[in-house]
Amino acid sequence: FFEIAYATMHTTGQGFMMAFQASGPHAADRALEAVAAGYEELRRFPSHARWDKPMGKYNVQLEKEWRAVPKGISLVVGCSTFPTWNSVPGMYGSLITGNSVIVKPHPGAVLPIAIVVGEIQKVLKENNLDPHICQLAVDTFDKMVTKELAEHPAIKLIDYTGSAAFGNYLEALPGKIVFTEKTGVNSIIVDSVADVDKVAGNIAFSLALYSGQMCTAPQNIL
Repeated sequence: FFEIAYATMHTTGQGFMMAFQASGPHAADRALEAVAAGYEELRRFPSHARWDKPMGKYNVQLEKEWRAVPKGISLVVGCSTFPTWNSVPGMYGSLITGNSVIVKPHPGAVLPIAIVVGEIQKVLKENNLDPHICQLAVDTFDKMVTKELAEHPAIKLIDYTGSAAFGNYLEALPGKIVFTEKTGVNSIIVDSVADVDKVAGNIAFSLALYSGQMCTAPQNIL
């Protein structure tokens, strides 16, 4: 977590505390949640059942089996502001359900998620699995590969965080299951307050909480 925190600091401009909590324990918490949700889905249906129907002098029996079938290769497109926290849910959700993952980080924030992918590959290798089940696809600002990957017919799942315009483009691609977290504005409705000074202070804190790193790391370059 400390290594990832320092990597996040130097690629996003976040302060140490924000970089540590978001890219470390909070990201791992979201990863664990994705694994649990995926495992629950895999266990929700029986793998075997016997169907027995009496037909007078004899019975008709059918032995039925079911198995989970992965969708295909998953593409996780990272953002510049939260390169780990916004990427691991899709990564782990795809891995637990048997889908290989290609992680395409933002070219300005590669190192934090590269550390995560490296650790995942170590675990895969230790368990006699191909480490390239999860791999990194790094590009540059001059030659981006996001569209090329997203439009490839082998890519069936896409997880994306970034600008609304590029998110809309991904959602319009045929034959893909797309999960997006697009930029937006959150409104606040104040109905009544007991202490207006405290409420105003809290709203101001919320407004300015991520403003520094958001301004230094625009997401509209995809």
